[in-house]
Amino acid sequence: MAAAPGTKGPVDNAMNKPHKKKAPPSDPVIPRGEGISSLPPTAQKFLRAARRLLRQGGFDALRLEAIANEAGENRALIRYYFGGKDGLVAALVDTLTHDATLELVRRCEVLPQGDERVRVYLDQARHLVEDADSFLTFYDVLPHGIRDPELRPRIADLYSWYREINERCLGLQRSSRDEQRLSALAMIVLATVDGLALQCLLDPGLDVKRAFRLLESIVDEEVSYTAEF
Repeated sequence: MAAAPGTKGPVDNAMNKPHKKKAPPSDPVIPRGEGISSLPPTAQKFLRAARRLLRQGGFDALRLEAIANEAGENRALIRYYFGGKDGLVAALVDTLTHDATLELVRRCEVLPQGDERVRVYLDQARHLVEDADSFLTFYDVLPHGIRDPELRPRIADLYSWYREINERCLGLQRSSRDEQRLSALAMIVLATVDGLALQCLLDPGLDVKRAFRLLESIVDEEVSYTAEF
């Protein structure tokens, strides 16, 4: 797995890949299927420090000097590990919900395909939605990522991965005759989770349980319908 654009040294070594001067913009910093622990310890410290600053002060708080001070490391090491602020922010985007998503996958893939797997997946997704802290940091970065030509393809790649996760966790078979219908369902589930998370941020007392129960019935019906063909 390639590192962030301009990343040098330890991050490349950690991914067991030859060094590249500039990786493709869409390459995730953290390998899909692995967590932040796959990175060198110092790189992890920078990312955790950046997360804390992001939670406390929003995107504007992500200044290199502040991140280095928060991490207790030399500022020059940010360039060494990430190539600069753009690379660090790109890595930060990859980490915001990455580990929680992997845990969700692990809980679901031990279950057989069917109603129980759908219920467990959507129940875990609801807990993610209700975790305002994780989504708040993600939405702090998202508007900048949409406008930033360096971050936008990384976030697009992250969403592509989320759609694949939805298909896997819901037990959707890509070999199905109705593959396009199932892919659309995965998009709808992802859009619903994002939208409900945003509403919870705006209204912390919002009860989303009924919305998820309705979503579960829709997903069950669609999965059953497609399985018949």
